[in-house]
Amino acid sequence: MKLLLDTHAFAWALARSDRLPARVLDQITDPANEVWVSAATVYELDYKRPFDRDIAILPPDLISAGLQQGYGWLDITPEHMHLAANLDRVHKDPWDRLIAAQALAETLLLITRDPAIATMGAKVMW
Repeated sequence: MKLLLDTHAFAWALARSDRLPARVLDQITDPANEVWVSAATVYELDYKRPFDRDIAILPPDLISAGLQQGYGWLDITPEHMHLAANLDRVHKDPWDRLIAAQALAETLLLITRDPAIATMGAKVMW
C-alpha cells in the first residue's frame, strides 16, 4: 500500500506516541508499504512548534527525522494546489485541504483521525 501520513500521524509516529492505534502503527511500519509525508507537514509543524508542547519535543530537523524512519517526502505541485483550492468547502484547514488533495492526486491512502478529510473524497484509514 501507498500511505500518506496526515500531520498528526507523522508527529505521533516520530514521538512514538500511544495515540496511534496499533493497527495504524502496523501499517506505517510494515516494510511492504510505502509511507509518504507531505512537504506541507514540515511547514505546519514548524509553524505550530512555538505554541504546542507536543510538537516542541519533536526533532528540530523534521526532514531528516522522516527520512530516518524510511518515509518519502511528497513535494507540493501546482496541480496539488489547484485541486486543494477546488475541493468541497466542508473543511477549512488549508493544510488538511492540501494533504487531502495530494492523497487524491497521487492515489494514496491517507492516515488520519480527522473524519472531515474523508468528506473531501480522500480515502482514509484510522
